[in-house]
Amino acid sequence: MTVDAGLRDRILAAVEERPGVTLEELIHAFGGAEPVHRLLSAGDLFADLKTESLEHPETVHVFLDRDRWRLWRAGVEASERGARGRRLSDSQRIEQHEAISRALGRRVPPRHQKAVLERWQLIKPIILGHATVRQVAGEARRQASPPDGKRRSLAGIAPATLSRYVRDFRDAERDHRLGLLGLVPHRRRGNPSQRLPRQQLELADKVLEEVYEQGERPTLQSAYARFVARCTEQGITDPMGRTSFWRRRQQRDRDRSDRKRLGSKAADAARPYSDDLNIRELLPKDGLYCGAVAHLDHTTGDVNLFYSDDPDETITERPTVSALTCAFSSMPLAADVAFDPPSSATVMRLLLDCARKHGWLPSIIVVDGAPEFQSEYFREVCAEHGITVVYRPLSDARSGSCVERFFRTKDTQYIHTLPGNTQASRNPRAMSREVDPRRLACLSLRFFEDSYHEYLYEVYPDLKHEGAVLSGRGATPRESWAAGVRKHGRAGGKRVDAEDWDFKVSLLPPWKRRGGTAQVSRQTGIQIGHLRYWHPGMARESVVGTRVPVRVFPDDAGIVAACLEPESNDEDRQRWVLCHVRHRYKLFRDCTRREVEVARRILRLQKVDRISMQILGAFLERVHADVDLFRQRRRDAARLRRGKGKAPLRLVEKPADTGPAAVPAPDPAIAVPGPEEEPLAPGASWDDVAEPDEFAV
Repeated sequence: MTVDAGLRDRILAAVEERPGVTLEELIHAFGGAEPVHRLLSAGDLFADLKTESLEHPETVHVFLDRDRWRLWRAGVEASERGARGRRLSDSQRIEQHEAISRALGRRVPPRHQKAVLERWQLIKPIILGHATVRQVAGEARRQASPPDGKRRSLAGIAPATLSRYVRDFRDAERDHRLGLLGLVPHRRRGNPSQRLPRQQLELADKVLEEVYEQGERPTLQSAYARFVARCTEQGITDPMGRTSFWRRRQQRDRDRSDRKRLGSKAADAARPYSDDLNIRELLPKDGLYCGAVAHLDHTTGDVNLFYSDDPDETITERPTVSALTCAFSSMPLAADVAFDPPSSATVMRLLLDCARKHGWLPSIIVVDGAPEFQSEYFREVCAEHGITVVYRPLSDARSGSCVERFFRTKDTQYIHTLPGNTQASRNPRAMSREVDPRRLACLSLRFFEDSYHEYLYEVYPDLKHEGAVLSGRGATPRESWAAGVRKHGRAGGKRVDAEDWDFKVSLLPPWKRRGGTAQVSRQTGIQIGHLRYWHPGMARESVVGTRVPVRVFPDDAGIVAACLEPESNDEDRQRWVLCHVRHRYKLFRDCTRREVEVARRILRLQKVDRISMQILGAFLERVHADVDLFRQRRRDAARLRRGKGKAPLRLVEKPADTGPAAVPAPDPAIAVPGPEEEPLAPGASWDDVAEPDEFAV
């Protein structure tokens, strides 16, 4: 629901006339809080909700945008300088804020707000008595040539200009009781009219657009040479000089020029940064409490790892490192390391890891536009558990600065100290054999994962973090987390039981074909990717011939979960049950779903007409001769191998073998037999269950 256009214009006009008007005044003036709250959530209005609460509308000051709020804060700060030594009453403070709002709304044009703020930040130490004009001018000279090469605003300003700013500020403070009005830039003196011929200006714009602003990135010198050549063709004997041509290029739209020359990603990186992530719950971008907002992202680790600890191992690969971090305290909530590229299985492991460690899931997850986050599975899981998904703007990594900074810190403090890190490979021309990361690599994924988790949960939380929200500058993530829990009395969003069967099944990705369902046959059970799965409940007449929802286990191709009678009135029959593969269970239970998919692709390339369980199982037994499938098997084995004392991140534990052809019975707490069924005897296998002869494989 949107706000009426006429009402919206009236509210915006009132805020523009009086920047800093309180929310309570707007509510009384326009007959309710709902339209103002909707404009705040839509980003048409701005309020500092980090320090002001909507529960007390008389203390919330509303502005058109963040820049006007910063200017108003500077005005309040400058006015409080004159009130030092005496305490202002509430009525005096309100009167002071209203005077500042009226003065800034009427006398500071929007085009001069940035200049006023820059000048105030420059002379602020002088006004407060913390520094002299000479000291500030010396600091400005040092900023004119910083070590990083990035010149600061107003760097290298002369002492005479500083003295003039201070004098204008004090004169405005004496005459108008607001010194910021003296920092408003005045009209520049001189003749601003254009003196170059209009024909040359139009020709220069045409050359810049057709020659300079191209994906080939020609130099400005070559563009000027083309400009001179065209001037000669058109009979212009006195073309503009190089400096005028360069200035004409500077006057053009920088964003449009960068998009044509450098591409959209480079142009987006140069645009002004905005903290607004369009979080509709009127929350600050870091959340109101610990775990309210979490950032989820993946990156490729800057280190080469072996698949195993075997000393004869020769193949190395860079792992994919995934993380779920708390935006409020910068604490890592969950992590995952694997050789496989990011997928729905990665998201499942992160959410399950977060639930196991904390007992809850975040209220809001901020993600980028990766395919696994755009999938229907991710959106359904988040909707089922009450998680709001916020997508970062495209090509704007700064909107995910929380997790991006975490990845950078992880690289510089930990990964770049390991043997085999890839810093040398960033400049291949300068890399010699003795520093080749592939030759220096000596760590396995198992060792890296154990040490990485130790750094993540024991070392990183105790490192001081500049962006601490609650504890102030220099606080560690652990201190910020503890302070947030003490203040708000809670952490995280929806409480979940990580060991609950229904919760585990809700995280499983559905079968990707036929809407996530499979048809039940009395002879074949259900068929998922050329594999047939069976459960005794499939023999019931009410189930045969129906389509049932199916969810797959990414790390175990030997089982799937199915809800045989979702419409039944019996709660036991509505539950999800485990279905086991009927052919070579020992083989398929050691295979991941991705490994089976790779095997199916290879069989198709070999032009196998009909792929069956027998062909697929026999092929997987001789896969060591195939490079692609062997590599996938090594990846899965490296990820599923865990250190001593660490429980594997699995939804269902693998049972111990009882014989060469034994197949484990289902857990009674998971697969509940129907009323007409009898439980299997201890040690019995699924092959012992009576079934039609046609089903035998």
